[in-house]
Amino acid sequence: MSHKLIIDGYMLTNDSGKTDRWKLAIGDETRLGSLFELKRVIKFYRELGVIPEVRSHTIPPATSPGSTMLRSRR
Repeated sequence: MSHKLIIDGYMLTNDSGKTDRWKLAIGDETRLGSLFELKRVIKFYRELGVIPEVRSHTIPPATSPGSTMLRSRR
């Protein structure tokens, strides 16, 4: 069973089931290591400007048109 984890917009995968061994793939490069190590790699690459910032997906507010959120009756 494969486990996936997203940190700062980048996906880490764990195919072996061991919690101390994760894989990070950015472009053609693949790194193996602990979550701590791979978080440092992502931060380091961002500081160098090697990898772009990941765009965040925003959730529209509940008051926007087309919202399916139930409204309370008064």
